[in-house]
Amino acid sequence: MTKELTIQNDMSLTETSEMFFKSGFFPDVKSTAQAAVKIMAGQELGVGPFASMKGIIIDHGKTELSAGLVGALIKHSQYDYRVKEHTNEACTLEIFENGEPVGDSRFTIQDAQQAGLTKGTNAHSWSHYPRNMLFSRAITNSARWYCPDIFSGAIYTPDELGAQIDGETGEIITVSTEADTPQVMVTPPKQEQEVAKPSRPYNALDAIAQLQKSIRMRKDQGFVYQVAQEREKRRSMAVVNMEKCFDYTPDQTEARHLVGAAITGSESSKDWDDATIATLTNWLNAKPDEQGNWYVDSLATIEAENILDMALDIEGVKQRDEALPAQNVTGSAKLMKE
Repeated sequence: MTKELTIQNDMSLTETSEMFFKSGFFPDVKSTAQAAVKIMAGQELGVGPFASMKGIIIDHGKTELSAGLVGALIKHSQYDYRVKEHTNEACTLEIFENGEPVGDSRFTIQDAQQAGLTKGTNAHSWSHYPRNMLFSRAITNSARWYCPDIFSGAIYTPDELGAQIDGETGEIITVSTEADTPQVMVTPPKQEQEVAKPSRPYNALDAIAQLQKSIRMRKDQGFVYQVAQEREKRRSMAVVNMEKCFDYTPDQTEARHLVGAAITGSESSKDWDDATIATLTNWLNAKPDEQGNWYVDSLATIEAENILDMALDIEGVKQRDEALPAQNVTGSAKLMKE
Protein backbone atom coordinates (compact mmCIF):
# COMPACT_ATOMS: atom_id res chain seq x y z
CA MET A 1 0.00 0.00 0.00
CA THR A 2 1.37 3.44 -0.88
CA LYS A 3 1.78 6.28 1.57
CA GLU A 4 -0.95 8.27 -0.19
CA LEU A 5 -3.48 5.46 0.20
CA THR A 6 -2.55 5.07 3.84
CA ILE A 7 -3.19 8.76 4.45
CA GLN A 8 -6.59 8.55 2.76
CA ASN A 9 -7.64 5.53 4.80
CA ASP A 10 -6.60 7.26 8.03
CA MET A 11 -8.83 10.28 7.30
CA SER A 12 -12.26 10.50 8.91
CA LEU A 13 -15.41 11.18 6.92
CA THR A 14 -15.35 14.80 8.15
CA GLU A 15 -11.74 15.33 7.07
CA THR A 16 -12.27 13.66 3.70
CA SER A 17 -15.43 15.68 3.04
CA GLU A 18 -13.74 18.94 4.01
CA MET A 19 -10.78 18.19 1.75
CA PHE A 20 -13.02 17.56 -1.27
CA PHE A 21 -15.13 20.65 -0.57
CA LYS A 22 -12.16 22.98 -0.09
CA SER A 23 -10.44 21.66 -3.22
CA GLY A 24 -12.89 23.61 -5.36
CA PHE A 25 -12.80 20.90 -8.03
CA PHE A 26 -16.48 20.00 -7.56
CA PRO A 27 -18.60 23.11 -8.27
CA ASP A 28 -21.90 21.37 -7.48
CA VAL A 29 -20.79 20.84 -3.85
CA LYS A 30 -21.62 23.87 -1.72
CA SER A 31 -20.68 22.57 1.73
CA THR A 32 -18.79 19.95 3.67
CA ALA A 33 -22.12 18.34 4.55
CA GLN A 34 -23.03 17.90 0.88
CA ALA A 35 -19.65 16.29 0.21
CA ALA A 36 -20.18 13.91 3.14
CA VAL A 37 -23.61 12.86 1.89
CA LYS A 38 -22.21 12.10 -1.57
CA ILE A 39 -19.39 10.02 -0.09
CA MET A 40 -21.81 8.12 2.16
CA ALA A 41 -24.13 7.45 -0.79
CA GLY A 42 -21.16 6.07 -2.69
CA GLN A 43 -20.23 3.80 0.21
CA GLU A 44 -23.64 2.13 0.01
CA LEU A 45 -22.98 1.42 -3.67
CA GLY A 46 -19.41 0.23 -3.10
CA VAL A 47 -17.92 3.33 -4.75
CA GLY A 48 -14.84 5.18 -3.50
CA PRO A 49 -14.83 8.83 -2.36
CA PHE A 50 -13.43 10.35 -5.57
CA ALA A 51 -15.80 8.42 -7.84
CA SER A 52 -18.67 9.41 -5.55
CA MET A 53 -17.77 13.09 -5.70
CA LYS A 54 -17.43 12.96 -9.47
CA GLY A 55 -20.38 10.74 -10.38
CA ILE A 56 -23.08 11.20 -7.71
CA ILE A 57 -25.51 14.07 -7.14
CA ILE A 58 -28.02 14.20 -4.28
CA ASP A 59 -30.84 16.50 -5.35
CA HIS A 60 -33.84 16.96 -3.04
CA GLY A 61 -33.30 13.49 -1.59
CA LYS A 62 -33.01 11.78 -4.98
CA THR A 63 -29.81 10.02 -5.97
CA GLU A 64 -28.47 10.95 -9.40
CA LEU A 65 -25.63 8.95 -10.96
CA SER A 66 -23.64 9.74 -14.06
CA ALA A 67 -24.22 7.36 -16.95
CA GLY A 68 -20.60 6.25 -16.75
CA LEU A 69 -20.92 5.31 -13.09
CA VAL A 70 -24.18 3.43 -13.72
CA GLY A 71 -22.53 1.45 -16.50
CA ALA A 72 -19.48 0.68 -14.36
CA LEU A 73 -21.61 -0.60 -11.47
CA ILE A 74 -23.58 -2.84 -13.83
CA LYS A 75 -20.36 -4.23 -15.32
CA HIS A 76 -18.93 -4.97 -11.86
CA SER A 77 -21.92 -7.05 -10.75
CA GLN A 78 -23.66 -10.22 -11.83
CA TYR A 79 -25.17 -8.12 -14.61
CA ASP A 80 -23.66 -6.97 -17.89
CA TYR A 81 -24.72 -5.15 -21.04
CA ARG A 82 -23.86 -5.17 -24.72
CA VAL A 83 -24.45 -2.32 -27.15
CA LYS A 84 -26.62 -3.60 -30.00
CA GLU A 85 -27.38 -0.25 -31.65
CA HIS A 86 -25.84 3.19 -31.12
CA THR A 87 -26.56 5.96 -33.60
CA ASN A 88 -27.74 9.56 -33.54
CA GLU A 89 -31.29 8.19 -33.72
CA ALA A 90 -31.35 5.37 -31.15
CA CYS A 91 -29.40 3.40 -28.57
CA THR A 92 -30.26 -0.23 -27.76
CA LEU A 93 -28.57 -2.19 -24.98
CA GLU A 94 -28.96 -5.93 -24.34
CA ILE A 95 -28.85 -6.78 -20.63
CA PHE A 96 -27.46 -10.01 -19.17
CA GLU A 97 -27.74 -11.55 -15.72
CA ASN A 98 -25.19 -14.22 -14.86
CA GLY A 99 -24.42 -14.49 -18.56
CA GLU A 100 -28.03 -15.01 -19.63
CA PRO A 101 -29.94 -12.34 -21.63
CA VAL A 102 -32.91 -10.88 -19.74
CA GLY A 103 -34.07 -8.11 -22.08
CA ASP A 104 -33.27 -4.94 -24.01
CA SER A 105 -33.30 -1.25 -23.14
CA ARG A 106 -33.90 1.10 -26.07
CA PHE A 107 -34.14 4.87 -26.16
CA THR A 108 -34.70 6.85 -29.37
CA ILE A 109 -34.51 10.47 -30.40
CA GLN A 110 -38.28 10.31 -30.83
CA ASP A 111 -38.58 9.30 -27.16
CA ALA A 112 -36.44 12.30 -26.23
CA GLN A 113 -38.51 14.67 -28.33
CA GLN A 114 -41.78 13.31 -26.94
CA ALA A 115 -40.49 13.83 -23.39
CA GLY A 116 -39.36 17.37 -24.21
CA LEU A 117 -35.71 16.58 -23.55
CA THR A 118 -34.37 18.15 -26.73
CA LYS A 119 -35.50 21.58 -25.53
CA GLY A 120 -34.58 23.49 -22.42
CA THR A 121 -31.61 23.00 -20.12
CA ASN A 122 -29.77 20.34 -22.15
CA ALA A 123 -30.92 21.28 -25.64
CA HIS A 124 -27.31 21.98 -26.67
CA SER A 125 -26.13 18.54 -25.56
CA TRP A 126 -29.01 16.77 -27.31
CA SER A 127 -28.26 18.72 -30.48
CA HIS A 128 -24.48 18.24 -30.51
CA TYR A 129 -24.02 14.88 -28.70
CA PRO A 130 -27.19 12.84 -29.32
CA ARG A 131 -25.39 9.46 -29.14
CA ASN A 132 -24.05 10.21 -25.66
CA MET A 133 -27.40 11.44 -24.41
CA LEU A 134 -29.26 8.44 -25.85
CA PHE A 135 -26.83 6.04 -24.19
CA SER A 136 -27.28 7.86 -20.89
CA ARG A 137 -31.05 7.28 -20.95
CA ALA A 138 -30.76 3.70 -22.19
CA ILE A 139 -28.27 2.67 -19.49
CA THR A 140 -30.33 4.30 -16.72
CA ASN A 141 -33.48 2.53 -17.88
CA SER A 142 -31.50 -0.72 -17.91
CA ALA A 143 -30.58 -0.17 -14.27
CA ARG A 144 -34.19 0.53 -13.30
CA TRP A 145 -35.73 -2.34 -15.22
CA TYR A 146 -33.21 -5.12 -14.79
CA CYS A 147 -30.73 -4.26 -12.00
CA PRO A 148 -32.64 -2.45 -9.21
CA ASP A 149 -30.97 -4.53 -6.51
CA ILE A 150 -27.60 -2.93 -7.31
CA PHE A 151 -28.86 0.57 -6.69
CA SER A 152 -31.29 -0.05 -3.80
CA GLY A 153 -34.19 1.59 -5.60
CA ALA A 154 -34.85 4.17 -8.28
CA ILE A 155 -31.93 6.08 -9.75
CA TYR A 156 -31.68 9.01 -12.13
CA THR A 157 -29.08 10.64 -14.32
CA PRO A 158 -28.53 14.33 -13.45
CA ASP A 159 -30.19 15.61 -16.64
CA GLU A 160 -33.39 13.70 -15.79
CA LEU A 161 -33.87 15.94 -12.76
CA GLY A 162 -33.02 19.21 -14.48
CA ALA A 163 -29.25 19.43 -14.05
CA GLN A 164 -27.25 20.81 -16.93
CA ILE A 165 -24.56 18.42 -18.11
CA ASP A 166 -21.77 18.44 -20.64
CA GLY A 167 -23.03 16.18 -23.40
CA GLU A 168 -19.51 15.35 -24.53
CA THR A 169 -18.06 14.30 -21.17
CA GLY A 170 -21.20 13.64 -19.13
CA GLU A 171 -19.94 15.92 -16.37
CA ILE A 172 -22.34 18.14 -14.43
CA ILE A 173 -22.27 21.86 -15.21
CA THR A 174 -25.06 23.08 -12.92
CA VAL A 175 -27.56 21.36 -10.64
CA SER A 176 -31.25 22.10 -10.33
CA THR A 177 -31.12 23.06 -6.66
CA GLU A 178 -31.83 26.78 -6.42
CA ALA A 179 -30.85 27.48 -2.82
CA ASP A 180 -27.39 26.72 -1.55
CA THR A 181 -27.22 24.57 1.53
CA PRO A 182 -25.41 26.39 4.38
CA GLN A 183 -22.05 24.91 5.26
CA VAL A 184 -22.32 22.49 8.16
CA MET A 185 -19.38 20.71 9.71
CA VAL A 186 -20.09 17.02 9.98
CA THR A 187 -19.16 15.58 13.37
CA PRO A 188 -19.94 11.88 13.13
CA PRO A 189 -19.15 9.40 15.90
CA LYS A 190 -15.90 7.47 15.78
CA GLN A 191 -17.53 4.67 13.81
CA GLU A 192 -19.36 7.01 11.42
CA GLN A 193 -18.53 4.76 8.48
CA GLU A 194 -19.98 1.73 10.19
CA VAL A 195 -23.52 1.06 8.98
CA ALA A 196 -25.57 -1.36 11.01
CA LYS A 197 -26.36 -3.93 8.35
CA PRO A 198 -26.61 -7.68 8.73
CA SER A 199 -23.77 -9.60 7.14
CA ARG A 200 -24.12 -12.75 5.07
CA PRO A 201 -25.00 -15.46 5.53
CA TYR A 202 -28.22 -13.90 6.85
CA ASN A 203 -30.36 -15.47 9.50
CA ALA A 204 -33.81 -16.58 8.37
CA LEU A 205 -35.66 -13.33 9.08
CA ASP A 206 -32.97 -11.10 7.53
CA ALA A 207 -32.71 -13.33 4.46
CA ILE A 208 -36.48 -13.21 3.91
CA ALA A 209 -36.53 -9.44 4.45
CA GLN A 210 -33.71 -8.86 1.95
CA LEU A 211 -35.31 -11.09 -0.67
CA GLN A 212 -38.74 -9.53 -0.26
CA LYS A 213 -37.19 -6.05 -0.52
CA SER A 214 -35.51 -7.02 -3.79
CA ILE A 215 -38.77 -8.46 -5.12
CA ARG A 216 -40.62 -5.24 -4.27
CA MET A 217 -37.98 -3.12 -6.00
CA ARG A 218 -38.21 -5.17 -9.17
CA LYS A 219 -42.00 -4.92 -9.10
CA ASP A 220 -41.84 -1.16 -8.58
CA GLN A 221 -39.59 -0.89 -11.62
CA GLY A 222 -42.00 -2.97 -13.70
CA PHE A 223 -39.59 -5.83 -14.28
CA VAL A 224 -40.83 -8.44 -16.75
CA TYR A 225 -39.19 -11.06 -18.93
CA GLN A 226 -39.60 -10.11 -22.55
CA VAL A 227 -40.16 -13.69 -23.72
CA ALA A 228 -42.51 -16.19 -22.07
CA GLN A 229 -40.10 -19.07 -22.73
CA GLU A 230 -37.34 -17.19 -20.91
CA ARG A 231 -39.61 -16.71 -17.90
CA GLU A 232 -40.45 -20.43 -17.74
CA LYS A 233 -36.80 -21.40 -18.20
CA ARG A 234 -35.79 -19.13 -15.30
CA ARG A 235 -38.59 -20.45 -13.08
CA SER A 236 -37.56 -24.05 -13.71
CA MET A 237 -33.92 -23.24 -13.01
CA ALA A 238 -34.84 -21.49 -9.76
CA VAL A 239 -36.86 -24.54 -8.66
CA VAL A 240 -34.03 -26.97 -9.43
CA ASN A 241 -31.38 -24.77 -7.83
CA MET A 242 -33.38 -24.15 -4.69
CA GLU A 243 -33.81 -27.90 -4.24
CA LYS A 244 -30.03 -28.30 -4.58
CA CYS A 245 -29.77 -26.43 -1.27
CA PHE A 246 -31.38 -29.46 0.39
CA ASP A 247 -29.65 -32.37 -1.36
CA TYR A 248 -28.89 -33.89 2.07
CA THR A 249 -32.53 -34.91 2.41
CA PRO A 250 -34.64 -37.21 0.22
CA ASP A 251 -37.58 -34.76 0.43
CA GLN A 252 -36.04 -31.80 -1.39
CA THR A 253 -39.36 -30.79 -2.94
CA GLU A 254 -41.09 -30.43 0.43
CA ALA A 255 -38.14 -28.40 1.72
CA ARG A 256 -38.35 -26.12 -1.30
CA HIS A 257 -42.10 -25.68 -0.79
CA LEU A 258 -41.57 -24.57 2.82
CA VAL A 259 -38.79 -22.13 1.95
CA GLY A 260 -40.67 -20.79 -1.07
CA ALA A 261 -43.76 -20.19 1.06
CA ALA A 262 -41.73 -18.36 3.70
CA ILE A 263 -40.29 -16.03 1.08
CA THR A 264 -43.18 -15.55 -1.34
CA GLY A 265 -46.28 -16.63 0.58
CA SER A 266 -46.96 -19.51 -1.80
CA GLU A 267 -45.60 -23.07 -1.85
CA SER A 268 -46.11 -23.40 -5.60
CA SER A 269 -43.50 -21.97 -7.93
CA LYS A 270 -46.25 -21.50 -10.51
CA ASP A 271 -47.43 -18.54 -8.43
CA TRP A 272 -44.07 -16.78 -8.69
CA ASP A 273 -44.18 -13.60 -10.78
CA ASP A 274 -41.31 -12.32 -12.91
CA ALA A 275 -39.85 -10.15 -10.13
CA THR A 276 -39.81 -13.12 -7.74
CA ILE A 277 -38.20 -15.46 -10.28
CA ALA A 278 -35.47 -12.94 -11.08
CA THR A 279 -34.78 -12.28 -7.39
CA LEU A 280 -34.53 -15.98 -6.50
CA THR A 281 -32.32 -16.67 -9.52
CA ASN A 282 -30.00 -13.86 -8.51
CA TRP A 283 -29.94 -15.01 -4.87
CA LEU A 284 -29.17 -18.66 -5.64
CA ASN A 285 -26.50 -17.56 -8.14
CA ALA A 286 -25.86 -21.07 -9.47
CA LYS A 287 -22.65 -21.51 -11.48
CA PRO A 288 -21.04 -24.48 -13.25
CA ASP A 289 -17.68 -25.96 -12.31
CA GLU A 290 -15.06 -27.10 -14.80
CA GLN A 291 -16.91 -30.40 -15.29
CA GLY A 292 -20.17 -28.62 -16.06
CA ASN A 293 -21.84 -29.47 -12.74
CA TRP A 294 -23.96 -26.64 -11.36
CA TYR A 295 -23.59 -25.50 -7.75
CA VAL A 296 -25.64 -23.02 -5.78
CA ASP A 297 -23.88 -20.17 -4.00
CA SER A 298 -22.74 -21.42 -0.58
CA LEU A 299 -24.09 -18.37 1.28
CA ALA A 300 -27.50 -18.78 -0.33
CA THR A 301 -27.46 -22.46 0.64
CA ILE A 302 -26.85 -21.62 4.29
CA GLU A 303 -29.57 -18.95 4.19
CA ALA A 304 -32.02 -21.39 2.61
CA GLU A 305 -31.27 -23.88 5.40
CA ASN A 306 -31.85 -21.16 7.99
CA ILE A 307 -35.22 -20.35 6.44
CA LEU A 308 -36.13 -24.04 6.38
CA ASP A 309 -35.20 -24.43 10.05
CA MET A 310 -37.43 -21.47 10.92
CA ALA A 311 -40.31 -22.81 8.82
CA LEU A 312 -40.10 -26.19 10.55
CA ASP A 313 -39.91 -24.54 13.97
CA ILE A 314 -43.05 -22.57 13.22
CA GLU A 315 -44.82 -25.84 12.51
CA GLY A 316 -43.68 -27.12 15.89
CA VAL A 317 -40.89 -29.31 14.51
CA LYS A 318 -37.70 -28.44 16.36
CA GLN A 319 -35.27 -30.61 14.49
CA ARG A 320 -35.05 -30.61 10.73
CA ASP A 321 -33.84 -34.20 10.55
CA GLU A 322 -36.94 -35.44 12.37
CA ALA A 323 -39.21 -34.06 9.64
CA LEU A 324 -36.85 -34.52 6.68
CA PRO A 325 -34.61 -37.52 7.46
CA ALA A 326 -31.07 -36.72 6.41
CA GLN A 327 -28.67 -39.26 5.00
CA ASN A 328 -26.31 -39.20 8.00
CA VAL A 329 -25.18 -35.65 7.33
CA THR A 330 -26.68 -32.22 7.97
CA GLY A 331 -26.58 -29.44 5.46
CA SER A 332 -24.11 -27.34 7.47
CA ALA A 333 -21.77 -30.31 7.94
CA LYS A 334 -21.97 -31.09 4.25
CA LEU A 335 -20.99 -27.54 3.38
CA MET A 336 -18.00 -27.71 5.71
CA LYS A 337 -16.84 -30.92 4.00
CA GLU A 338 -17.14 -29.30 0.58
